[in-house]
Amino acid sequence: MNKVRTIAALAVTASLLSAWGTASAAPYNLFGWFQRSTGGTLSSIIFKAGAAQGCPGPGYQQPCYNPGNLWVSGTTIVADVTAAGPPAYDWNGSTLTQTGLLWATSFIGSNPNSTAVISDKVTNLVMTPGTSTTTAATYECLEGNFLSLVGANGCLNVNLGGNAILESSAVYNVGGDASCVNRTVNSVALGDDVSTGNTRGLFNKVAVGACDDTDGGFIQYTIVKDTGGVLILSATPASTIGKCILFGIAPLNGCPIDVTLASATYLVFVAPGALDTDVDGVPDAIDNCTLVANANQLDTNGDGYGNICDADLNNSGTVTTADFGLLRSVLGQAWSRVSNGPPPNTTVSAADMNGSGTVTTADFGLLRARLGTA
Repeated sequence: MNKVRTIAALAVTASLLSAWGTASAAPYNLFGWFQRSTGGTLSSIIFKAGAAQGCPGPGYQQPCYNPGNLWVSGTTIVADVTAAGPPAYDWNGSTLTQTGLLWATSFIGSNPNSTAVISDKVTNLVMTPGTSTTTAATYECLEGNFLSLVGANGCLNVNLGGNAILESSAVYNVGGDASCVNRTVNSVALGDDVSTGNTRGLFNKVAVGACDDTDGGFIQYTIVKDTGGVLILSATPASTIGKCILFGIAPLNGCPIDVTLASATYLVFVAPGALDTDVDGVPDAIDNCTLVANANQLDTNGDGYGNICDADLNNSGTVTTADFGLLRSVLGQAWSRVSNGPPPNTTVSAADMNGSGTVTTADFGLLRARLGTA
């Protein structure tokens, strides 16, 4: 039996949804940019400069840049993004239009304190999923400080060769075209760089004239969700993407590895005023527990329901004395996760409803309050 989530405040929800309609209305804020590795591990991309730019409260680690990161300060990200302010997004049901500057960076472990991988810097982005098209006023890829440690360059997609020195270069926005990148492999004499694939660009593009083949960062053409003030655009057709999207919110809440979503990337947008019944900063349309605040979205068994409101430990569909027995069997036991990794799916972690790290009588109280409910 599938669990049935209790929906509250139906009148309020209906009025808000009627205002948005089937296709959501402008404006939107970029809530998160997420990507899956080839192995299915989820990570998030950093794209804002600080609380003044609209980042969530102090309990959140993403999506804010850490100004103290040497790479961040060395590339003037903070100064540029702060000066420009956060970009504005408009979604009319078919086209997403960004006004302003978006500078987004992937960091090792989705941690803004760690080394950077690559950055996408784009202005006035326009994406139309129905026609699979992307345009922008400008685009540039900036290399972080990680891949050089392993003898590679991600923006240019080259192996640095035996001398581990970048001897190649790229020119962006050739002829004023944001989608046109011109890469030169071994732009200095006796270089030993080797191409390992296409240059990173605005979108996937076949070489034309001075423009090289590019693998794009902005190819999210599948509309996964467009309801309740939430818009999710994905690079791969996968309806399960919205089940676990919040990565890096403190305390760390890694999402389960999902190989079916390997290499997927997706953008999550939230409309101002989107219904958030429990006022935890996560709108109801993507909240795994809508009636009880759980900003960390802890869901250790990966079933789409947050621990704080999921007392059905055996997944029978109803909270029964059998679930009480399971909790009692692990009372006093502790669990932990690897930093930035998915939480372990065990009876102990599932029974830790309040996410304290140990199954206690407080968790028993939470379960008892839900006995007999679906």
